[in-house]
Amino acid sequence: MLVREQVWLEKELLKRKFTNIDALDASEEILKEAEKKGVYKNCFVGVLGPNQRLQLADSCYDAAIAVGVFTLNHVKAEGAMDEMARVVKSGGLVCFTIREDVMFEPEYGYQDKMDELCRGESLEACIAEQGTVPQQE
Repeated sequence: MLVREQVWLEKELLKRKFTNIDALDASEEILKEAEKKGVYKNCFVGVLGPNQRLQLADSCYDAAIAVGVFTLNHVKAEGAMDEMARVVKSGGLVCFTIREDVMFEPEYGYQDKMDELCRGESLEACIAEQGTVPQQE
């Protein structure tokens, strides 16, 4: 599942032979444009956040990727990161970018939520600095 359709990311996924991709966005207009591309199997309108539950089954995806979602004046961690972890299968990948200038801002709760999910074994943290790719152990 790709949260918030991103042209450069869909190109990279297709280049690497990923073809079973769904899209999630809060904007119907963006998803209508995404559907025209023929890249996504399903396009879902949904909102990530507190007290929001996506109309998706638990553990239904191998991976969930969010780019441009966890940022200034946008989606806060509470509920959003939980939902991404909920829909990904055990051993799957939850991947998201976070702007450095808001990463540690208590108002957004990104660091605290990641710590909470890692303590509960929902996630295993793998943090990469800008411009680097984390290495597998």
